[in-house]
Amino acid sequence: MPALADTVQDVLHLILHRDGASLQDLEGALARLLKRTLRLPSRIDWTGEDGPSRYTLFREQIGLHWPELGFYDPRTGRRWTEQVDEIGDGVDDLADIAVDLDRTLHRLQAGDPGALSFLRFTAVTHWGAHVRDLLPHLRALRRHPPSAEVLGELLNAALPEGRLHQEGAERLLTFLNRVPPPLMPRVDETWRQTSRYGGYGEPGPAGWHQGDAEWHWRSNLPGWVDAHPDALLAAPGVVAALAGHADGYARKVAVGLLARMDHPLATAMLLIRAQDWVSAVRAAARNALQARLTEAHAPHWAHHAALIDRLEAGERGDSVIPQAARALLRTPAGLAAVEAALPRADEATRLALLRVVDALPEDHRAVWLGTFSGDPHTQVRRRVARLAAVHQLSPLLSDPDAGVREVALRRLLDASPGTDVPAFLLHALVDPRAGVRALAQFEARQRGVDLDAAYLDATEHALPLPALRGWVAGVRERAIRAAESRVEALVTHPNVRIRAEVLRTLGALAPHRHVGLLEQGVLASGAQARIAAAALRAANLLTGERLDALWARTTTERQQRRLVVLAADLPRFDGAVLLLRWQAQASEALREWIQARVTVLLDGYGVRYYTRPQGAQRKGLEQAARGDGLRPSLSSLLRDLLT
Repeated sequence: MPALADTVQDVLHLILHRDGASLQDLEGALARLLKRTLRLPSRIDWTGEDGPSRYTLFREQIGLHWPELGFYDPRTGRRWTEQVDEIGDGVDDLADIAVDLDRTLHRLQAGDPGALSFLRFTAVTHWGAHVRDLLPHLRALRRHPPSAEVLGELLNAALPEGRLHQEGAERLLTFLNRVPPPLMPRVDETWRQTSRYGGYGEPGPAGWHQGDAEWHWRSNLPGWVDAHPDALLAAPGVVAALAGHADGYARKVAVGLLARMDHPLATAMLLIRAQDWVSAVRAAARNALQARLTEAHAPHWAHHAALIDRLEAGERGDSVIPQAARALLRTPAGLAAVEAALPRADEATRLALLRVVDALPEDHRAVWLGTFSGDPHTQVRRRVARLAAVHQLSPLLSDPDAGVREVALRRLLDASPGTDVPAFLLHALVDPRAGVRALAQFEARQRGVDLDAAYLDATEHALPLPALRGWVAGVRERAIRAAESRVEALVTHPNVRIRAEVLRTLGALAPHRHVGLLEQGVLASGAQARIAAAALRAANLLTGERLDALWARTTTERQQRRLVVLAADLPRFDGAVLLLRWQAQASEALREWIQARVTVLLDGYGVRYYTRPQGAQRKGLEQAARGDGLRPSLSSLLRDLLT
């Protein structure tokens, strides 16, 4: 692993220069850098002052190299709309990150021994928050096409006032080369909507002209495209944009130019235009694609394999060209192109390429399926689990995805004689996912396995962490009380997921014997608190007295808020009495929140006679009503209720 200082320099270079990197590359680099940085010890030992910020310079440079970044909704990462209250700015995020990384590098170059402590401090206080805001936006951009504004600006820069601008055309081509192939049809549609509603101007005289009886739109675009073939042949990005124009004549002329281009983007646009609703455009695109069914164009077909599937499945689709393209990709030259395309391919492209290799001869097919079995995309591995030969399935039983494990287990069991109890079946009994365990338990019973004995025979301390979690869950599902003490011994396990599973199991097996552990769990964090509270509630142990005792043990406001939520689930007046007693001991901010919860409790059910408090409930509410610090609305509500 490279030194962290080298990683900082590499990420800063990626942000400022891009060098052909994709949004996925940027997302991964930022996430890895933040993760490594936060592992550094927390110290403040850097020296010297920060130099002047280069934010303005960085922002301009980033906007040039990452034009798809823009305003977004911080809650979802999707593009900002007028209906969204908060606004995130992707370019601003990257510029702020770059400033802190740049300052860290200056400290490193100056020999400051505390430079990395500065990096960690700024990650905690500043640039780390920008990374966390930006990552959902980067993921959303990979799933959704560029906006009409971004595409319009790029095309206007490439065709200012109807004249081809070489630098702008190169920027447009670079941008389109980075768009994932499955998103290209949506980019095509965005361009068409933009041109239909006047998003960018047309070269030459165009507009409405009066005919014999009515007005007609007259476009000069087809003639202009036809008159500038040499300039446009050197600008594939511009021709790709024009091939998505609303004017069918312009699309047909653009397809003619695409047919003369030996560029992957041209092949992509031809695959899209091969489904054009204008028959002449469709036929011209298909003829051009037929001419590209050569080994020289195999890399084009591999890179755009998802568009091949789209052409076959579309309403105006075609099966001849896709079948021929897949046959080409199964040749030695085609398989070499597939291998070259895989490292940077998106999920849809990988699934399409998997369809290609599935029809290879068995010996080659097995090798390729082995390659795809380690794919980073879950859906690809699930598909492999359905296609692979039985002898290739055993490694998939350890896949991180439960769906892959379940498919592999089903197929292996189908291939095993009905009376056999293979080792993989016993291993699946401790799978961490409930669905896989349920399948294994059912099949084991069918094959005569004593499930309780199988769990009791397991050596839990020798199991890996996921299997240990599955063993604890299996003991709970089978209600094996003989293993209760062994489960309890794991209550202090260093892994938080194991401890949470232990609490769930002890709360199901014998909650009354483990009240202390469950109470301690309620004051813990995250899943442990939710699990412990659910176990106490299911056993009718979550009483007001117990919650009041837990309140006295709280040390943080977060724990107190959790108890407030639990108290609000008590019987109406019991919960109100408890909350009103707590609010007097809480901080000012928490007191306001508790009083709001009490108001909901009391006001939401009316004040009719049969809902009024009695006995100890009434005394508790009367005592609270006499106290200070209640909001006027709550005081009035209590008076009405007690009258």
